[in-house]
Amino acid sequence: SVYSQLENHIWHYGNTAKGLEFDLLTNAPAVTNVSYTPYSTGTGSSIVNPTTGTLIYYSDGKNVIDINHDVMPNGSGLIGAPATFSSGVSCKVPGNCNLWYVFSITTQTEFWPAPVIGNLYYSIVDMSLPGNGSVPVPLGDVVVGQKNILVATNVSEGIEIIPKSGSHDYYLLVGKNSTSSIDIYEVTSS
Repeated sequence: SVYSQLENHIWHYGNTAKGLEFDLLTNAPAVTNVSYTPYSTGTGSSIVNPTTGTLIYYSDGKNVIDINHDVMPNGSGLIGAPATFSSGVSCKVPGNCNLWYVFSITTQTEFWPAPVIGNLYYSIVDMSLPGNGSVPVPLGDVVVGQKNILVATNVSEGIEIIPKSGSHDYYLLVGKNSTSSIDIYEVTSS
């Protein structure tokens, strides 16, 4: 399903040059081609303007790619494993329309029965920075000094972000490795 807020109107797939773009009026999908590929063998996230339905950036947890399909300055080298179920997951920094958290995770269960025990990190993307664009038309950048900040250790591949009811904050749910436990973190502006 596609939501009316338009956040889910553009999907990029990491291990191909293909993506899907849904028509803003009919929701009919169209296959797209991108120039920066492959950027992941697993999952990633496409961040789309909820009002206009236009692409802002996408990430696989190792790279952050701008609207022109170029790696953002300081946007490579995120500590994430692109073959995970959910690395590169993003949400806005609450209270700031230009800043985004990108969560990267290093766990890979494909090495089962001895999976790589993972860590969870975050980096901050600032869409007001010029990046590969210009001051009048910024394309964003990963903020120097706000990259690969450790959040948790001994985590599994599964992470999810859920909006917190009644506020602009979020909850980040992270599975603990080799357990049935899920840690819940409140994602705030700090």
